[in-house]
Amino acid sequence: MLKEYQYSVWKSGLKNGWPIAPFCVENVVVEGVRHFEESYAAYLICTLIHSGRVVYRIEGQKYELTGGCILLIPPNMRYSFSSAAGYRKQVLEIQGTCLVSILSALGLSRPQLLQSEKFSMLSETIDRIEEYLLKKDPNSIPELTGRTYALLHSLSQLVSVHRKPEDHLLSQALSLLENCTDNFMSIPEIARSLSLNERALQRMICKSQGVSPKQLRNHFRLENARHLLQYTELSIKEIAFFLGYCNPNYFSSEFRRLAGVSPRDFRRNLAGETANSSGEKQIVCAENP
Repeated sequence: MLKEYQYSVWKSGLKNGWPIAPFCVENVVVEGVRHFEESYAAYLICTLIHSGRVVYRIEGQKYELTGGCILLIPPNMRYSFSSAAGYRKQVLEIQGTCLVSILSALGLSRPQLLQSEKFSMLSETIDRIEEYLLKKDPNSIPELTGRTYALLHSLSQLVSVHRKPEDHLLSQALSLLENCTDNFMSIPEIARSLSLNERALQRMICKSQGVSPKQLRNHFRLENARHLLQYTELSIKEIAFFLGYCNPNYFSSEFRRLAGVSPRDFRRNLAGETANSSGEKQIVCAENP
């Protein structure tokens, strides 16, 4: 049973295209049985378990969490969690136009189950981030993003002992593939810039991401298109050119192929949801047993 749920959100970073945008902090207390499933989450989820026991499944892999555990779920992962006896947890959700490459550079692009004596410090950092989300003060953006980078860096240090030398090369490749606008490079050009042949680049990306470089670039373009359709007033033609498509009709065709709906219908379907959520707010609800 959901006993206490506090939800603090500020979506300004998403609307303004910050490279990294912490937009939501949740504080949850559950008593008894609880189960939840998410088929797709386009953001990083950082979960701190303060007490109780929760079992997560991420892309089929099982993770058992108890008090003091930290779980990182990278973007675009299918996950679920369940608990038989309740728990108290703290959750930070982060998006951003450069999130994937930042996570890769920090060695945080895979699910991570961590334990650390820094648990309390990390929890306090999330508390400070929540305070900034509640204030919604544009002048606090540098401090807000700075604290978020510091949190990710601290988490990166916890997993650094497991990082491999090739991770740096991978992070460079992901950053170049993710860049769909400035200094756009073809996949052969990316391979040459990394002193790799195309086949080596193909193997590296397929091994780490499970898709080809071309498929991954299409995914990044799709995510950028979704973001621009939802949070800007750019026309579909302007979005197509912004993302490097010479033909807006081809962009619309590719978007429909990848997303299952046209850009126009995607924006129309979001209109009602955007109207309902445009007033950024804090929601607190409690249900007593």
